[in-house]
Amino acid sequence: MALSEEPPLAELIEAVAAEDRRVDLVGAVRRAGAENFVLETAEWIYRFPRGWIDFDREIAVLAALDGRLPVEIPRVEWVGQRSRFCAYRKITGGTFDRDRYRSAPRARQRAVAASMAEYLAALHDALTEPEIASIGIPDFFSLEARADLIDPNDVPASVRSEVADMLARGRELSGQVEGRMLLDNDFTSDNIVLDGEMGLLSGVWDFSGVSVGPASFDFRALLREPDPLTEDVVCAYELRTGREICRDAFVIAFRITEVLRHIRKGPAHVVRLVQSWHPPGRG
Repeated sequence: MALSEEPPLAELIEAVAAEDRRVDLVGAVRRAGAENFVLETAEWIYRFPRGWIDFDREIAVLAALDGRLPVEIPRVEWVGQRSRFCAYRKITGGTFDRDRYRSAPRARQRAVAASMAEYLAALHDALTEPEIASIGIPDFFSLEARADLIDPNDVPASVRSEVADMLARGRELSGQVEGRMLLDNDFTSDNIVLDGEMGLLSGVWDFSGVSVGPASFDFRALLREPDPLTEDVVCAYELRTGREICRDAFVIAFRITEVLRHIRKGPAHVVRLVQSWHPPGRG
């Protein structure tokens, strides 16, 4: 059953019901993400990947990681035969609340960060090279390759030199940032579950974008979170693993992604983005 490009709730329900399994879809809700559409019920998640996602690879990654991480991840119980989707029981727990994090005691902030670092450290060493090769997990784009995605002519003249300096620094670092780890590649608070309000990390979902590359790059998406979470996670990770994380590398990788995203929005958005890179009190 081929789904439309932006399937509505009724179409997702129809696709799951067509599998002739015992499913309770009463009260099901539709959610949409960058990589997938989700049909969510009280106990189940039915995850429909968008067209460009390598669905078979994601299923293989989840199977390979089963039991190897200190947190719960989706355990696929069945896959659709008429449509591309997988079914797994919901990972229950609390969400990451940015306001509660900001007001939490410093010790609690550090504890949350340490649990995130524990997950990343385990994930990075979870699969062997033969396993990575057999699944076909792709390499992470280098900083040089990412920098080449930006056409300087698409950047407003008022901030072009600053963006050019950032890209030059990325190219300079590209060959210096080494390592070959299994990367989550989208480690954000949107994809995690905590074991209670402001609790420790207890679950992670969405492994559709996993890649292989230097550990440093797995911290870039945390830059969307409140301070000092990113630095706390990095420090806890370095202490746990003994690996040195290049902060410049993941900041530049994040900024390149943000520039590309804001270029699509328009010149004024790019200018405001670049201006946001300056700490308060600087020009």
